[in-house]
Parts: sequence; C-alpha cells; structure tokens
Amino acid sequence: MKKVLIAIDNSNIFNEIKSQNIYDVYERDIVYKEGVLQYLSQNDVDVIVTRDELEGEMTREIYVKQIKLLKPYIKVILFVKQMDETYLSFLYNNNIFDVIDIAEENVKEKILNGIEGIKKDAQMERSNTKFTNMVKEDNAVNVISKKKIAVFGTSGAGKSYVSSILASSISKKMNMKTLMIDLDVESPAIDIYNNLNCNNILMDIVKDVDNFTLNRDVFERNVHKKGKISYITNNASIFEYQNNLCEKHYNKIYEIATAEYDVIISDTPANVFLDMTYLSIKHADIIMFVINPNYISIRQAIKYLDLIINVWSIDKSKIKLVVNKITEYSLSESQIKAMLPDYDIVMQIDYDVGLENVINGISSINVDVVNDYNKLYKLFGINKTVYYKKNEPNTRKNHFLYNIFKKEEVV
Repeated sequence: MKKVLIAIDNSNIFNEIKSQNIYDVYERDIVYKEGVLQYLSQNDVDVIVTRDELEGEMTREIYVKQIKLLKPYIKVILFVKQMDETYLSFLYNNNIFDVIDIAEENVKEKILNGIEGIKKDAQMERSNTKFTNMVKEDNAVNVISKKKIAVFGTSGAGKSYVSSILASSISKKMNMKTLMIDLDVESPAIDIYNNLNCNNILMDIVKDVDNFTLNRDVFERNVHKKGKISYITNNASIFEYQNNLCEKHYNKIYEIATAEYDVIISDTPANVFLDMTYLSIKHADIIMFVINPNYISIRQAIKYLDLIINVWSIDKSKIKLVVNKITEYSLSESQIKAMLPDYDIVMQIDYDVGLENVINGISSINVDVVNDYNKLYKLFGINKTVYYKKNEPNTRKNHFLYNIFKKEEVV
C-alpha cells in the first residue's frame, strides 16, 4: 500500500483522497511548510500531495528543494497558484511533473492518476542518500535558506581567495547551487583563483540590463559554469564600472540569480568609496568580513566595521568574521575575540603554502585549509558536526575540535 502525505490545507481534498481506502494516508492534513519537512525527515513516504503556498517562512522554490533533498525519489503532486515559464522550468529541473491548478476541475482524478503513476528507481535511491543524511540530525530537519553573501574585509586580507574557498565549500560540501560574482573592480581575481578562461561577463550583463534584454535564459547563457559553480567574472576598468554600474543593475542581477541559485557570493572591493562596495554589502544577507590574524589587519577592521555599522546602517548581526592566513605565529582566536568581541568567527583558514601554484594555475583551491566547517554549516541552518580523524595529516594539533575529541574515538 502506497504511503501518501497530504499537505494542502484543504479538508475537502484531504477527505476525498482518504475516503478511497486504497492508500496509507497520514491521519492529518499538514498546513505549514516546516511541518511537512519535519514529517518527511522522520517518515518514509511514497507520494506527497502539497501546495507550494502553504504557510511558512520559506519561498516556494526553497520548499520544493527541501522536499526533494530530504526525499529525492518521492513523487510530488504540486498545486500551484501562480505559474510562469521560469517556475515551470524550475519544477521540471527538480523532477516535478504533476502540477495542478487548484481551481481545475476533476482535481481528485488528477491526484489519483498522479499517485498511480509513481515510479521509484532503487539504484538512484541508493546513490542519493548523502545530502539527505546531511540535513537530518536526531530525527529533526534543518531548513536551508537561500543566502546572498558579500565577502568584504581589510586590504590584502585575501577576499578573492576566501570567496573562492566559500564557493567551493558550499557547493561541494553542502550540495548547494552557487553563483560567484566578481565585483572587485580594483583587483578582479576570481578568474585567476578558479583557473577560468572567460570574457568580461559582468559588463555584458550590465549592457543587457540597459538594453532591457536580460532575462533568465540570457543570464544563464552569459554565466560561466564550472562544475557546480557558476561565475560572473569581470576585467573592465574602474572608470567603466563606476560610470555604468548602479543599483538598477544589482537589483536585476539579484532578482534573476536569487530565483536560480541557492547561494550568491559577491567578491567586493576593499575601497569603501566605490558604489559597488556599498551596494554589495547592502544587498547581502551575510557579510563575511575577512581579516588576517595580526594587529595591523585588526586595527583596519575596527575602522571598516565602524563605517559599515554607523555610516551605512548595516545590521551588526549580519557580519561574520573570517580569519585568513593563519600560521604558527598568528594571533590566537582568543586574542582576536578580545579585540573584536561583538563578532562571531565563522571560518578560520590556514595559510596555504601552495597558494602560488593556485594563482599560477598549476593547482586548484584546497578547501582542506579551513579548520572547521561547523559554524559555516549553521549559517545555512544545517546542524552537522564535522569530526576530524586523529591521523589525518592536515589536522592542526591546536584545532579546538581536535582538542575536544582527542581522548575519544573520532570518526
């Protein structure tokens, strides 16, 4: 007997399907998105009949993605209120083909036909459990929300390098669709760090906005795709950008990108007097502020942070610290916290002796230089503990997780 979850906030449809007595239907109609995800995280279900505009904090796109991440092989019969080509393409890309207008006639028959058309691929089921396990913790679900991240920081701290590590980490370790935008018009380097050979994509998109020709299809044709990450590179002059790039371009870029991508990472200039610096930070949900673990960088950081908060009126809670280029001679975490007590350190990155090889295109970004991914996971609503193996050569002896677990059996 097929197990069916009905989450549509419509008692008439719920009672009609339940009265068939041919399916194992969950006893109540769940009426909010978070409740649906909670149930799916704890129970096996063959089919879900749901509505994309249930009550809840997340967007309809995130709701759909969460269902498919928790249960990649579940049959989804989805009621929609508003449909366009972009949304329909999004549903098809997520293997949702049973789409119903709730105002249509013969709704019951459409649901029953959809349920009977279920098909599970056992091989696919075995190969797609990795992310499902990642988001499940003690029979609870962690809701992952879309994020716009601006990477900002002190001069020479390594913003482009950190941006590239972030993109690689988020896309590979969290399986999230990621877009990188190189807005550092002073020293653009995203193409170098990621060994890309592509044109000045940002200015092409700016021209499309000005010509009213930018839509989802044009946007996707413009971006450079490499693995799980898409890139918008730039190499035009500061003068060209400062006179052609304004808030209307940001709004249009973010409007299209937010619908298509889970995470948008903007690499910003260090110059606070450039419009793109302010606009990138203004649009961001999270500001990853990069510092080096030395007194000069922290002194600069105090000045920059004061400007962001008191002049630009940015919410302090959005600002997270990234400590880059850690060596044995660096300031300790406790020393940095003593000087910047109001901010959380969410990433600590060892100095990579092979960085020159990355810059010169000989090797790729090494994400193992990040000491701990737990705090980064939590920014996305994932409570997953990363354990370090005792005998792993890259494990730092002074890493706090190593010290916590060194007397235990760590896997």
